[in-house]
Amino acid sequence: MKTYIFLFSTLAFFSCSAPSNKQEQANTDTTGLTSQPATNNTYPSRVFAQGILDNTIQPSDNNETFACLDSLDDDNADTRQFYFQVYRVIAQKSDGALSEVVGSYTKSYMQLFPQEALNYYKTFDDKEKNLFIDNLAYEFYASGSDYEQDIQNYFSEIENICKDCLSDNIMLDIKKQITAKAAAMNQ
Repeated sequence: MKTYIFLFSTLAFFSCSAPSNKQEQANTDTTGLTSQPATNNTYPSRVFAQGILDNTIQPSDNNETFACLDSLDDDNADTRQFYFQVYRVIAQKSDGALSEVVGSYTKSYMQLFPQEALNYYKTFDDKEKNLFIDNLAYEFYASGSDYEQDIQNYFSEIENICKDCLSDNIMLDIKKQITAKAAAMNQ
């Protein structure tokens, strides 16, 4: 009798823990990126991102938009390049809770890939440059009263990753603008 209970328990455990092939197929979109199964409320990340770029999907405070923003920190440069274009649209269209989150992704991206961020920043028009700075400044403002030290530490970390970045006057100007805007927010 004990043998039957053991066999039944083992069979039940393995049958519950192994995903079916249909589940595995539903969790992979056609680009090979893993994502949630498509339903009325969720889309595979790349499909959702393309919808944002095509202006058929409005970015909002949801998991799909956050998945797109998460891809800014991807190790693959091609993935980052695609999702940076999506990020730009999200940043320009964000409002409310989403706009409060965009800054954290901006900050993380610039910290991890400073040369890339600087190269993109150089291509922005003045409106987009201001938005980029505002998003970063808000993150430092929100970090507390010691935002000036946080900014100093942040740019020191960037310098450790990219020695040439801070020798570029544009990066120094970004630092100065962030400090000034965070100070204005703090008053």
